[in-house]
Formats: sequence, structure tokens, C-alpha cells
Amino acid sequence: MRTNSIYKFQIALILLLSISQLANAQIFKNEVPVPYQVQGDHFEIDIAGGQHNFDPNGFVTDINLNVPLATYCYNKTGQAADAKMSYLGPTLIFTKDHELTFDISNSLPDGANTTVHWHGLNIPAAMDGGPHQVIFNGSNWTPNFTMIDEVQTCWYHTHLMDLTTDQVIRGLAGMIVVEDPANDLLYQVLPHNYGQNDFPLVIQEKGFVLDSTTTPPTAVAIKAGEKPGNGPYTLINGVVGGI
Repeated sequence: MRTNSIYKFQIALILLLSISQLANAQIFKNEVPVPYQVQGDHFEIDIAGGQHNFDPNGFVTDINLNVPLATYCYNKTGQAADAKMSYLGPTLIFTKDHELTFDISNSLPDGANTTVHWHGLNIPAAMDGGPHQVIFNGSNWTPNFTMIDEVQTCWYHTHLMDLTTDQVIRGLAGMIVVEDPANDLLYQVLPHNYGQNDFPLVIQEKGFVLDSTTTPPTAVAIKAGEKPGNGPYTLINGVVGGI
């Protein structure tokens, strides 16, 4: 029996060393950005275009992703320029049983229309933000609803007819966290220091349109399609090779 225990210990040690070597072999160069929070009962959000660098420290070697690319993004209206999202959107914090109101403006470039859909939330159809509720370019949408859902993590994104995939790939997506501090027994137990021990992660797989005239090839646009599938580059909160 003792011999068997020694063998088991040796096998466990070998596995542990192997895992450690694999972990050490991983190369990470880009710090994962943390989307800022927006909370309260009234949300003013601007939908606009941006310029985003998906690889600021040159993690990718086969193409050049260390360039600014045209993107879409959500931001709190009036957010300071140096603190704005250039891709994706801030994390919205909703509180259970609160009446929430919104003023959402569409400032997208090229006259693009859009919508804002609250994915996973139990809300009236008139406030859902589906394809039937277009926010025309240059206009505002002012939905309101009572947050009746229990504690959960959801997301918001564009749901424009025939262009949902294209606009989500360009950056129109963000996280929603539903909280209920008064009734959630785990609220005081689980960590919730945002960005420290309560860290939002948006994981995506992306492709890029390449400019073959440069060496290495330079990405010139985010690749969109009807069925994008699994792209060759994994993004965490909008960067590749992040840690």
C-alpha cells in the first residue's frame, strides 16, 4: 500500500510540474483593460465610432495588429476622452426592483442606424431594443423599465436587422450586472471590488481583413460575415495576448 502511495505521489508531482511548465510557456504582453462601471437609476449612453488598438504591445507576430482600427463603442454621455471605451462598452450595474430610465443617442459614423437590446432581461417588449426599435442615426431612444430579474450577469448589444453580427463584431456589446444588495445573502460574502477581485471578462474570437502590401501584413478592418465562427485571434476585453 505504501508503494502505491509513493507511485501516486510521483505521478501527481510529474503532472504538477508539467502543468507548471505549460503555464510558464504562455506568453502574455497586453494588460487586460477593465471596462469602467456605470450605475444608478438613470443612464445616458452615447453610441459612436472609435479607434482601437487590439495589440498595443505587439503580441501577434504573423500580422500587425498594433495599429488603430475603426470600431464602434458605447460610452457614458460626457465621459472624459482619456477614459472612454474605444471598443465594447462600460459595465452597466442594475439594481433589482429599481425603475431604470435611459437616454441613448446614436452618433455612429456613416449614418449608421442601430438598436440596443438587453439580452437576457425580463422586460416589456416595447423596451426590448430588438430589430423593431431602430435608433436612427442622430436620434435618441428613451426606454424605461423596472428591474425585476434576480442577481445575474447579462449583456447588452445591437440587434439591428441584417446587421447584428456586423455591429457586434465592430464593438457594440457590453456587460450588465444585476445586483440586489438588500436581499442577496452572498453579496457580503463574495468579493465585489470591481476590477480587482470582481473582474469582468469579455472573451471573443476575431478575424481581421489584411493589407497584403505591408510586411508583416497589417490589419485594416475587423472581419465581419454572416457566420463569423471561430476567428484565429482570441480577444479578452478587446486585446489579444492579455493577462
